[in-house]
Amino acid sequence: MQESLVAPVTLKEIKDVIFAMNGNKAPGSDGYSARFFQASWSIVGEEFLRAVQFFFSNCYLPDAFNSTIITLVPKVAGPVKATEFRPISCCNTVYKCITKILTNRLKQGCSLDTEFVERESVLDWSTRFIEDCIIAYNPLRTAPTVMQSSVRSWEGPPHGWVKGNMDDVVNVSNGRAAVGGVFRDADGMWLQGFVRFIGRSSVLVVELWAIREGLNQAWNGGFRQVELETDNAEAARICNGLSTVMQSSVLVSDIQEWLQRSWHVRVRYVDRASNAVADTLAKLGQRTLLQGGYFRHPPGEVLALVEAEQRHWEDRILGA
Repeated sequence: MQESLVAPVTLKEIKDVIFAMNGNKAPGSDGYSARFFQASWSIVGEEFLRAVQFFFSNCYLPDAFNSTIITLVPKVAGPVKATEFRPISCCNTVYKCITKILTNRLKQGCSLDTEFVERESVLDWSTRFIEDCIIAYNPLRTAPTVMQSSVRSWEGPPHGWVKGNMDDVVNVSNGRAAVGGVFRDADGMWLQGFVRFIGRSSVLVVELWAIREGLNQAWNGGFRQVELETDNAEAARICNGLSTVMQSSVLVSDIQEWLQRSWHVRVRYVDRASNAVADTLAKLGQRTLLQGGYFRHPPGEVLALVEAEQRHWEDRILGA
């Protein structure tokens, strides 16, 4: 069940994982194997628990925890060629514990309910992964935009409201992340857009970054009736108070503070096809490494898509 996947990580859960590890496995870059933590748990256990819980609460992993040692293991007796060695990565114990907890939860969630996410969500994540892989191996090429699907899917907000579409992109090879967003009126007219390079982070954190930046841009732009859309279902649930994930983080606290201001604003989930313009802007931010870019007019990368979505929306209004 989805609740079991996103439930807070307990101290018992962490301890059970660390004591179930094979203590004789090779240590990581810090030199401490699982056997060390098991044997000295009464001394280091509390700090170990806090370190793992910090990751799940803030979605941040220090570089030292994520570092590995590359070791060459001989494939044959008396190896003399590079091809006769097998490289392996020795990860440290905190990293292993975190990944084991994630693996256990995925196994449990899938075994309890094979439909724990909607089919559309699975397709969305699969498509995003493939596109990010394309960018990772060819950074000069933009991932293909599903033009026809996007044009049919985007819908304008109620009259008097402004719609903001927010999205993120994270490069799977180096973790570099960026966000992008666009605001349009009820007729589909471009009001403003933005891109921002974030640095290294995870998908959910960057998606929340996009929402926070969108709220900031909307408020400073003078918009007081705003529909904010994201294609990340969990991010939408967090913003609407329907998920306990990251509720203690500063990022979520900032979002809640923006939402509680004196204006009409709502955050909702949409399918990825409806978010194509924001997705393309985020990829632009990732390629150009812009720390902050503001667009009063659509940049060339999204101009044709914006115009096509606007025409289709106008046709739908006239045909209604």
